[in-house]
Amino acid sequence: MKRTFLKELPKEQYLGDKPGSAFHESEISPACKFFNHEDGKYTARTAATRSTKCSPRVKASHLSSSMYEYSKRSEPGDINKGDSVFSTAVWELSERIDSFNLRFSNKQAQSKNYEYFAYQIDIGYSCYQDIFKIMKVNYPEIASWINSYLESIFKLFYEMQEYIKHQEESSKKHFSILETRLKDLKSEYSSLSCKYQESIRLQKYDEEIIRNEVEKMFPESKEDLKDFKDRMSIIKNIKSAGTSDALRELYLEMSRNRRMPDLSQIEFSSMSAENVIEGIKSSYEVLITSTIKTVSRALKGKYHKINVAVQTSAIYIEPKQYEDMIKQMEKFHLVRQSTMMQFDKAKDDIKSLNQQIDKLEIEKNNLRGDLMNAKRDYELKSKEFFSDRLDIESKKGEILSLQKGFLDRNREIESLEKKLSIYESELKKHN
Repeated sequence: MKRTFLKELPKEQYLGDKPGSAFHESEISPACKFFNHEDGKYTARTAATRSTKCSPRVKASHLSSSMYEYSKRSEPGDINKGDSVFSTAVWELSERIDSFNLRFSNKQAQSKNYEYFAYQIDIGYSCYQDIFKIMKVNYPEIASWINSYLESIFKLFYEMQEYIKHQEESSKKHFSILETRLKDLKSEYSSLSCKYQESIRLQKYDEEIIRNEVEKMFPESKEDLKDFKDRMSIIKNIKSAGTSDALRELYLEMSRNRRMPDLSQIEFSSMSAENVIEGIKSSYEVLITSTIKTVSRALKGKYHKINVAVQTSAIYIEPKQYEDMIKQMEKFHLVRQSTMMQFDKAKDDIKSLNQQIDKLEIEKNNLRGDLMNAKRDYELKSKEFFSDRLDIESKKGEILSLQKGFLDRNREIESLEKKLSIYESELKKHN
């Protein structure tokens, strides 16, 4: 591949189409585009002060080290067409880089977040595109090598940005779903907690009423309790003997199985008091059975009324309903525990996502280091290229001087040949 030097470029690529201007408007640096067209002839560093004019021959302090050395070696009178184009390209590259540094320094955020890094990458990519356009025209081989390397790096940056955005959106959606579910469970838990607290309050209130009634039935102090026991023992000693014997005899008579007397065998006309008592005793089994049933039904209704009477004015809760409520509360408690576990898991997922983001930041820093190394290599190659160019220029001077000496010698030889031919012709005439 033939190397294309700057002095071999056509005239339209380094001279502007406007009279009196050295550059086309599209070739002005991005920093100059913020000013008027007349101000575009000034650099980004001096547009505010109007002290340094943009020309192919820029100040040596604005160039890199190798460019500075080259500019010191060249005198204004020695600048030819190729040197002018070379200085123009150097000035353009320097202006692009200075514009990038200016925009980078103006956007310094206190907290370096995702938007800050994305903005810096976009600035770097736009600066790289501007530099690549100039290098593609002036240094095609170096531009193609750097383009193949830096395009892959910027592509990786943008893929990393898309991946981070996708992960953030998915985590936000999952977190919103968990938040809505947690709110629903909290509302259910609060309602059940209120019901549970109400049931506990009613239970305590019932227990307090029963305890008060029991305390009212029995004496509270020790002396009253002792008097109560003494009275009961006196009553027992006085009436217990005859009462116990009568109750025992009545129980034995009631527990006997007796047959039911036939009505045809009873003579009501000759009935006496003794016969009536005897008949009642014989048929007492039927009487006591019906009496027990009647009494049990009466006591059952009375017992139910007593239970209802001791309840509070609030809604009565059956024991079965209370147990079902407790079971339901336990189920909701298990659901709450599982939800909290899922919530903790979501927190762990978010932490892992943050760790992945940190890893990507580390990879980005590593890529930035590789980019800096590539930049250093590029500067070294540029220095070598400029040194080779200087050597070629010096060799050109030597070649020109040799050619000049060779031409002078050829002229001397031609003059001597002419003199020799004249001498030969004169010799021939004399002979």
